[in-house]
Amino acid sequence: MTQTAEEFTVDMRHLGDALADDLEAALTDCLAIMRQGVQDNFDAHADSEGVAWPPRKDPKPQHPLLEQSGTLRDAATQHAEEVIEKDQAVLAVPHSDTGSIAGRRRHQWGDRAVMGREGILARPYMGMSEDVQDAVTERIADEVVKQFEMV
Repeated sequence: MTQTAEEFTVDMRHLGDALADDLEAALTDCLAIMRQGVQDNFDAHADSEGVAWPPRKDPKPQHPLLEQSGTLRDAATQHAEEVIEKDQAVLAVPHSDTGSIAGRRRHQWGDRAVMGREGILARPYMGMSEDVQDAVTERIADEVVKQFEMV
């Protein structure tokens, strides 16, 4: 049976709507994959492309980089905010009014020198490696194939 262009368009819209509604489980899985990628960045002391974070300026502290109290690591890995909206998933370090994770932006992107004090060098901990991107893409593709098989 041949469809008209209009019928095909309507069918594709219905399929798109159905897929968007049924992607929540897959997007939840993707958030877990992304969260593990951020954990891997902390473990490797490197950004998502494997580039090592610059060493600290003051060699005296003995704690690992970005882990003085563990608050930032925990916020980025265990307590990151998860937002799922129809066709997207977002993982974000939560904002804190107490300032307990006030350095989340400064450490991710660095900052400039202020009033004679050296700035903080960027040590990007958020981001998705190619492996994480591939895993997320594969999970979504598996879900789309599953949905097509049900149609």
